[in-house]
Amino acid sequence: MVFRIINHLSNVLKKIIMFRKNLNFIAIVLTIIFVTLKLGEFGKVANWSWIWVLSPAWITVLASMLITITVIHVHNRNIKKIPEKVKSRFQERLEIAQKRQQEEAQERRNRSRQEREEIKKSVEEIQQEDEIANYWRQNQDEWVKIFRTTNAGRYPTTNHLIEDVDE
Repeated sequence: MVFRIINHLSNVLKKIIMFRKNLNFIAIVLTIIFVTLKLGEFGKVANWSWIWVLSPAWITVLASMLITITVIHVHNRNIKKIPEKVKSRFQERLEIAQKRQQEEAQERRNRSRQEREEIKKSVEEIQQEDEIANYWRQNQDEWVKIFRTTNAGRYPTTNHLIEDVDE
């Protein structure tokens, strides 16, 4: 029903526009004729007041305004007559579309949040590994001494590895 109303209104508007174009053309031609007759002082038009000589122009403007106001009034009245069922179906579709958009936006935010957390974890792991490596580099001589003193007699196979590190 809504689509029929909209289609009907669009057809009416097209007809009004065509009518206004024709009306404007006729008004321009009549105004030119009347002004020519008035300035040339031909016939009865020479005695007319300028208000009546220019009347095709201002009557056309008034008619166009009246037609436009009438169409707007009829259009608004027809919109008020749209049944609630039609409005509710449209509103339901609109709400469903809005919910989908909100869900998609929330999914994008969740995905980006998870990606950020994964990046933070990997950065923290790398930092921990760097800290361990730096700690080992800073205290390497002490660790080698501790290893030599505690394991020198027990594990004969490790002594040559320690000596290789010293060289």
